[in-house]
Amino acid sequence: MSGMNRRTLLQALCTGAVSSTIALAEPASDDEARGRELLQAARDAATGGQELLDYAFDLDTIIQLDDGRRVKFTSSVQVIPPSTFRQHIVSAAGSQTMFFAGDSAWQQTIEGRRDLPDSVVRSQAADLERGHVLYRSTEETALYRGTEEVEGRPAEVIQVADVAGAPLRLFLDKRNFDLLKRVYVGDAPGGGMAQVEEYLSDYREAGGFRWPARKRVVRNGQEALNSTATNFAVNQGLERETLLR
Repeated sequence: MSGMNRRTLLQALCTGAVSSTIALAEPASDDEARGRELLQAARDAATGGQELLDYAFDLDTIIQLDDGRRVKFTSSVQVIPPSTFRQHIVSAAGSQTMFFAGDSAWQQTIEGRRDLPDSVVRSQAADLERGHVLYRSTEETALYRGTEEVEGRPAEVIQVADVAGAPLRLFLDKRNFDLLKRVYVGDAPGGGMAQVEEYLSDYREAGGFRWPARKRVVRNGQEALNSTATNFAVNQGLERETLLR
């Protein structure tokens, strides 16, 4: 996809981004104050005010391919924020283990180790940054974008200015501030850019944290992925050296 198309997608996602950037030099607007307030409320709901050191879960995933085929696999995932993880995957094609160390990624199979390309490293780093946006305490600019419904549930909408190099729009449950949906422009499998909508639901508590057990991903209007997570475990004392072995 051309650079002009990428810019068009970004502008469609966050109309008014230029004016909001200029406004940063001025006193905070009502939209900025409300955006920061809602972002903090969502972080408090997700973490209970605790620091996230590590987490793990099991995952059942169905990927919808462009040719209509559906690929199913199960996996176990271990993560040390912000950017280290290990995922052991079992599918009809066999088993493999994926490793991500922040600036590198590789795959281990019975045939040995294979380093993954930079495009995969960048994509995975962006996924982790978006996934951790409510589980960290860094300062970010967030703008209030009004209210909408997400699958019948009223939501407050905020936009975080820069997550993984692009705006990230968050739809927060008006009742308890759970994240119901996130929207962003990101890399598409096979190349190019896509507008991505991730629907999150069926929240579970583990170790004082709240986690969405179900995720549905829509890419450029087409359903692309469904996953269900179970067996959440938090702050177990995972170590980076052990995770990457």
